[in-house]
Amino acid sequence: MQKKIDEANAEVSATLEAGAIASALDKIAKQAAKTLDIQGFRKGKVPVAVVKQRYKDKLEQDAQTEALRDLMDESLKELNIAATDLIGDPAVTKFDKKDNGDIDIEMKISCRPAVDLGDYKALLPEIKGKNVTAKEIDEKLNEFASQSAPLEKIKRKRMVKEGDFAIIDFEGFKDGEPFEGGKAEKHT
Repeated sequence: MQKKIDEANAEVSATLEAGAIASALDKIAKQAAKTLDIQGFRKGKVPVAVVKQRYKDKLEQDAQTEALRDLMDESLKELNIAATDLIGDPAVTKFDKKDNGDIDIEMKISCRPAVDLGDYKALLPEIKGKNVTAKEIDEKLNEFASQSAPLEKIKRKRMVKEGDFAIIDFEGFKDGEPFEGGKAEKHT
């Protein structure tokens, strides 16, 4: 039984039948028999029964995982949830093995909710362009250039005027005593 709890959550309750787990176990054992190297057998020629006998617990875990994965895929298809919309792994809240080999399972699935943004583009303010003349552009460019221009030493001594830069040394005093951080040399 699959049901959506809300936009972002779903719950799956199902029973993994012993037959489905057994067929998954056979499939995994056959694949393993082709690749395993067991002493006394040529590689790839190991009988499936020997593989099942030696690796029974691991094969059962893998078969249960495979059956659980198949159940998950079916559930997602029925709930119309894309695998890319899942958030994290499903939380298995119940994993109850029965005497007959069946397994009762409950899972909680989290997914991205569908968000309706509405007509958000209508909320953007309209921006009006400003008409600028070529003369204004040239003035602004000249201002930038003068701010970045190298400083030149004036040729004759005169008073400092507005727009001039001066290089000074200074020292600050408080109550007749120099204070820390109050001194600089060649400050522009």
